[in-house]
Amino acid sequence: NPDVLTLDVEMPKMDGFLTLKRIRELEDGSELPVIAVTAYATQEMRARSIEQGFDGFISKPIRWEQVE
Repeated sequence: NPDVLTLDVEMPKMDGFLTLKRIRELEDGSELPVIAVTAYATQEMRARSIEQGFDGFISKPIRWEQVE
């Protein structure tokens, strides 16, 4: 199992918010830290991501020092 998951919120067919909802419904899904990743790094998107259950938020392009 992964230690952490980065998940793009803007994906075709199933966006990151629905994907996160499905992950959280899995047996161990509530324990997995999931970080939202998006190029639309507004305060509104950050707030929505946290409200929807993401554990963190990173804007694109990713600078890996943000993850530590």
